[in-house]
Amino acid sequence: MNFAEEFKNPPLKYRGKPFWFWNGDMNEAEIDHQLKEMADKGLGGVFICARQGLKVPYLSNKWFDLIRYACEKAKEYGLEAWLYDEYPYPSGMSGGEVLLEHPDAGHKILNHKTVSAKGGEEVVLDLGWSEIIYLKAVKIREDGSEEWDSLIDLTGDLGNLQVDEIYQESGMTRYNYKRFFTYTTRKVLTTTLPEGSWRIEAYTQTELNDFKYYGGYFDPCNKQAVDTFIRTTHERYKDTVGGDFGKNIFGMFSDETGLLSAIPWSPKLPEYFEQKNGYSLSDVMPALHSASFKDAYKIRYDYYNTVHELFRETYHKTVAGWCQDNSLLYATEVPSMRLTTQIYSDIVGGDPGHEKLGKSLEWTYDYYNANYRSNPKAISSMQRQLGHEFAMDESFHSVGWSMTLQDAKWMIDRLGASGINFYNFHAFYYTIEAITKHDAPPSQFLQNPYWKHYNKFADFVGRMGEFISKTEPLTNVAVLDPVTSMWTLLGNPNHGFHYVGEDEKEKLQCESIKKDWVHICKQLLFNQIEYDHLDAEMLEKATVENGSVRIGNAVYSTVILPPCTSMETGAYEKLKALAECGGHVAALGMLPYRAIDGTPDVPGMWKELFHAADSNADGYWGKASASAEAYGDESCRFFTTDGSLREAGIDEEWIAWLRAVNQDVIELYPAKEAHKDFISTIRRGADGDLYFFLSNQGRQKTSVDVRTRLPYGFEVKELNMEDGSIEVYGPGAASFTVCFEPYQSRCICLADSEAAGESLTCLKTAFDEEKIVVSTEKPMRVSVEGGNIMRFENFEVSTDQKEWMLSPAKTFIEQCAAGLKIDSAAFTYRGEFGTPKKIGLNYPMKAYFRTSFQADYVPEDLAFLMDRRTIEDTFTIYMNGQSLTKADFKPTFVDDQNNIICPVADKVKAGKNELFIEVNITKDSDGIRDPLYLYGDFELERRDGDMVMVKPSRMAAVSGSYVEGYPYYSGTFTFSTSVEADKSKFPEQFHLAFDFGNSIYNCLEVMVNGVSLGVKAYTPYVWKGDSGLLKDGENEVTLKLTNSLANMLDGTYFDYDEHKLERI
Repeated sequence: MNFAEEFKNPPLKYRGKPFWFWNGDMNEAEIDHQLKEMADKGLGGVFICARQGLKVPYLSNKWFDLIRYACEKAKEYGLEAWLYDEYPYPSGMSGGEVLLEHPDAGHKILNHKTVSAKGGEEVVLDLGWSEIIYLKAVKIREDGSEEWDSLIDLTGDLGNLQVDEIYQESGMTRYNYKRFFTYTTRKVLTTTLPEGSWRIEAYTQTELNDFKYYGGYFDPCNKQAVDTFIRTTHERYKDTVGGDFGKNIFGMFSDETGLLSAIPWSPKLPEYFEQKNGYSLSDVMPALHSASFKDAYKIRYDYYNTVHELFRETYHKTVAGWCQDNSLLYATEVPSMRLTTQIYSDIVGGDPGHEKLGKSLEWTYDYYNANYRSNPKAISSMQRQLGHEFAMDESFHSVGWSMTLQDAKWMIDRLGASGINFYNFHAFYYTIEAITKHDAPPSQFLQNPYWKHYNKFADFVGRMGEFISKTEPLTNVAVLDPVTSMWTLLGNPNHGFHYVGEDEKEKLQCESIKKDWVHICKQLLFNQIEYDHLDAEMLEKATVENGSVRIGNAVYSTVILPPCTSMETGAYEKLKALAECGGHVAALGMLPYRAIDGTPDVPGMWKELFHAADSNADGYWGKASASAEAYGDESCRFFTTDGSLREAGIDEEWIAWLRAVNQDVIELYPAKEAHKDFISTIRRGADGDLYFFLSNQGRQKTSVDVRTRLPYGFEVKELNMEDGSIEVYGPGAASFTVCFEPYQSRCICLADSEAAGESLTCLKTAFDEEKIVVSTEKPMRVSVEGGNIMRFENFEVSTDQKEWMLSPAKTFIEQCAAGLKIDSAAFTYRGEFGTPKKIGLNYPMKAYFRTSFQADYVPEDLAFLMDRRTIEDTFTIYMNGQSLTKADFKPTFVDDQNNIICPVADKVKAGKNELFIEVNITKDSDGIRDPLYLYGDFELERRDGDMVMVKPSRMAAVSGSYVEGYPYYSGTFTFSTSVEADKSKFPEQFHLAFDFGNSIYNCLEVMVNGVSLGVKAYTPYVWKGDSGLLKDGENEVTLKLTNSLANMLDGTYFDYDEHKLERI
């Protein structure tokens, strides 16, 4: 197929591939059903993920039987199958097996402790139960500086103490029943130092304790543990479905593997460090926190670079090698020490895209851009530089149940404009039964009311993937990462270079470097200038010729150097070569001046390159007054600042220089009031046609001026991502305007053409057309699919039916933590001989829950609704004294295959109703763990803060938050009204909109006189129809509004005006 045909119906490889959470009682029939649903809605494939809630033993024969079945069914339905390498996450544990085989490979945390001491006075320092890496005292001079040549080794003064005392009445003989023991061993230093002032420096490593799922985590720098991970997971998959590797099973996803210590650490590091750098790490540990230590910045650079290399070579190279040897693509979404951490990945990934509609682009860049995992431009930059096909994003994690398809599309707009072309959605849940639904929702799957319209979104995503994959960005600019500067200023790269040192001045410097780096990226964004991120390690691998840097599929004629304290010499050599062969280099704020890799005269070489007076370090750090000047020539330009770049006010100057040297063929200028609302990408197709994709991420109607420098005539076309059509507008002027509705995106093609006709000067939106506007000010006739919902979330809870506590539905142990009164007899105290007693609850026990509600009307179809495991363990429900047990409930599907329902119309009465529930608690996670519901044909009316069940009025006003009478309903509303129309105004086609404009963000379907005009899932909410559908005079208009599960599951709605979640 050609591009236009594939754009209309994108192939599987470009369509969304969600995580499919296997999180319940898995069975073949439901697996088959769910895969069929995914294929029907236009998904491209699926990552099969073992997830919390799973009831099938992971890595068992039954597990692999289901994997085999699912992969066969995926192939049958035309879906790609992808594997996920862990249960649940992060990767590397084989569901805990790795630590069972390698207890010595537990993840370790590096700790630093320091204490001041006076000579002649005893010092006692508790270092916990830890392994000592460094323990010395340094003498402090009168001016506060350290005498690093005067160190005293204190390891001989270290000993063990047991610090907890135990009294037990459990004697071993008939003559004595009282015993005394001690417990909890700790390393304790006791020392008296010589005369003078001292500081004790202690570095220790301790086991990572109480980490999620398995209590601990493995060390990804331990090669034997990594090999065991592959043997116990990857090889097992190969034994089961290896015949389909590279055929219908395409890849393996590795998730979140990284080093968790604030300063990344592994017990394997000291030996590897000495082999790589030629000196002992244990001798120079104080350099990690004390910049006064000799060669501290070089040591820090060596440290971080060695950790980076050790982790990458041990874990990623090993796992990637296995995948590539077995015809699987290695896909990763992991923390990165630097941008090149994923250099062995076939699919470079990250996880941006967790926001609701309306969060500003500037906030997004400020919050995420310094974190490689969360920066989509960083991901796509690495993909291009490696010459790979895909840049992947795992999106929508924890946006919550209020997420709509409009929210999702708005995020995909930003990701696509950033170069992402592989869309991995978090997530499709096998089930949302009971508390399983709270695993970082939403599930965008068949549980959600908008699932029936999901093909609208799936097709949009496929077209975005097709467009980004089949075009190349016209990216001439690269921004070097100041990673070595932030390493040496103790920014933690795994967490957005958050400062982890102990010096306030140093912290401010680290923050300034980071914020100015982000500031540069923001200025390029707001000026719609395409750029990539570039790591010095990648730059060193580049070819420099003919005025360009070439790395993989990326070609840059201009490289921007942000304010830096250091930069690797290999990068300097490439920048110098670029300037000498006709390219351009711009340095902003400050030049590198610290030596980190053996080059002696760092300030001198950078000063010479830019013909600068000095590095401007004093001016940048505010140590001396400095005027903003520009040094250098057309090829190398250094823009100095007095203070930080973001406060210097020179952005217009360096942006103007950049535009002048680049001479881009297309320049985009958003309206001044909306210049921070747009993100764009300018691209070239295989046939030479030019494209630009623009997304208005803001909530105002606005426009963008387009200026071209094309040496030929062109025809303007628009690629409609929503329906796959391509509209031809005719010849374009050298400058023209494109209009945008709130949150709208548009994809425009400038095709080489000598077409005659009047040149286009303005592309309007459908909202600008003359249209029929339907009023929603008054209530309309309304009906809903299925039953309405009365929601019971808050209960009075008791264990003795005497003292009651009001509590929301949650597990019993959480209610205890919230203050639930429990009789002392319910506690148990257990401990082995010679060990401390631990307090617990003496299960089983009874818990009682009560609430009440008012009903003016009781429908005949009224039923009690919940999930199969909402109440654990056994229970009896009393509705006005009449009992219900689990046996009275039957399976149904309202929002999940695990819903159960019981008719209760005969047990509910007009007036006040009492709901009482007795639960047998057998473990901490029992109780009423999630809300309960009444379900039927009724409406709710708020009285004195409570919801009262009333007879349906069948009238309600359209609302984007919740509909009066149906506040907790999640599903599809059908509103009916009429509107006057004059057919003579619409000879061929008509446009129709509602007076709420673009302020309701649900899925909306419109029918006119019984004929559907289609479903709109995102702005602009304008429908087009054939004029033959209209009547002169009154026309019947039906609006079908499908909302999210937030109303029912959480009792909330999202207020887009205030950008916050509100309780109903």
